[in-house]
Amino acid sequence: MFIRIHISKSFLTLLAAIAVVMSCQEKGPLYEAEKELFKARKMRHELSSTTVQGEFLTRTLDTYRGIVEEYKDQMNRQAELDTIIVTAQIEMAQLEFQTGMLEKAYRDFRDAAELSSGIPAARANAIYSAAVIARQMNNPESSLEHYSQFYQRFLSPKARPFPITLNRRYILAPIEAAHLYLEMGKGEKAREWYGIAEELYSEIAGSGEYPGLAEESRLNLITVMLQKEEWGRARRYLGKLKEELSGEERLPALMYIEARIELDGYDNRDRAVRILEEIATEYPRSEEASGALVAAAGIRFREGNYSKARELCTRIISNYGNRNSEVAEATWILAEIEEKSGDWLEASLHYKALYTNHPYTLQGLEAPLRIATHFAESGEKDVASQAYERAREHYRTIISESNSQGARIMAEKYLVRALTEDGKWKEAVGRLLELVDEYPGYSNFRGNYLRAASISEEKLSDSARAAEILNSCVRRYPGTPLASEARKQLNRIRRGE
Repeated sequence: MFIRIHISKSFLTLLAAIAVVMSCQEKGPLYEAEKELFKARKMRHELSSTTVQGEFLTRTLDTYRGIVEEYKDQMNRQAELDTIIVTAQIEMAQLEFQTGMLEKAYRDFRDAAELSSGIPAARANAIYSAAVIARQMNNPESSLEHYSQFYQRFLSPKARPFPITLNRRYILAPIEAAHLYLEMGKGEKAREWYGIAEELYSEIAGSGEYPGLAEESRLNLITVMLQKEEWGRARRYLGKLKEELSGEERLPALMYIEARIELDGYDNRDRAVRILEEIATEYPRSEEASGALVAAAGIRFREGNYSKARELCTRIISNYGNRNSEVAEATWILAEIEEKSGDWLEASLHYKALYTNHPYTLQGLEAPLRIATHFAESGEKDVASQAYERAREHYRTIISESNSQGARIMAEKYLVRALTEDGKWKEAVGRLLELVDEYPGYSNFRGNYLRAASISEEKLSDSARAAEILNSCVRRYPGTPLASEARKQLNRIRRGE
């Protein structure tokens, strides 16, 4: 669920140097700040799954924050002290991110960007991290602001020669901005940023000064061409790359891209499937092999060629049993094939295998509900009710046993679905509101207030309860777009509309 926040190698090198510098210092602010930082780090390492959301986490974060508050007034006097303060701020934000406190992490990375104005490597890390988190918080405008800021400060022609050590994630900033504009329906702005990305990758690939990123930039150039739907240009450029990068390490990835060009650009499904199967046949140990077979199976399944799709899925399960995600996708396709062929018993066995053997995959989460939905649609109400209860127990087990907050959050969402699809409206309202308090750092759950109010009004015919929930939302999140929408719905209810 949560993506990893990148820390640049140059910044890590800078932090590692602190210990050497500190060993020669006399006691004073620098010594005391260093001691507190080591204390915070020790506490962070001692965090376990049982303490990660408890008092110990709070104390750890308070220790980091105490360093920043205590010494930030002394910044710009001593470079080593500045580095310790910025390190504390960034490590605090990273810990907040890792424990699901997205809003706090976002604010603290933004503050880190301000604090680290004299440390380019740290500032780059903070700005990029803020962009990533803002996107995860469904705040595309803020994410775009940070990606743009990152590009202007560290990647644009005016910033060159590049003031920081680049890495694979950093150079994705203009593509990420373009993707966001595309998702927002702003095609013209997206094209502008794809053009910016193309200029950057052409510069890196052609300069000869960044050998570690030249190859990556060439692949990113193809991504830009695909997004711009320049299929002929992408095909020609890919052919050139295949000649230059003929090693077994890169060729399967290039072939995968070639298959996508044939499928998306020219609707040449047979050619795409041949390329995908060739990847698995010629490079069976490559990272792309199992995914290529899944893609080929999906093409044949959508065509209605169930025999070929079944053959490909069986091959995936037999040869790539250790690839959890691909095996789950293949098993789901097999289940759908059997269901569409009228063999529910065989389909149900595949669905059960999914939630038993691959419970944390999307397919494993979806499978119990698919079984329950089948019985509900067949008019077997009692059997459906039992299936929904089994689904809820499955999700509760994941919630109680998983050490991953991301997995727990996904299971919580499916638990609510299992309640609503089964018509357990009152329980669903209660759970929706509980989630806001149980996962305070996960901002997406704040919208549960609106959903709970809607269910109360429409499904339970309880406008008073709906108004009470909306009032709570307005009081809890004043001045936010969420509160504004809650107030709008509240006024509508009061008018009797």
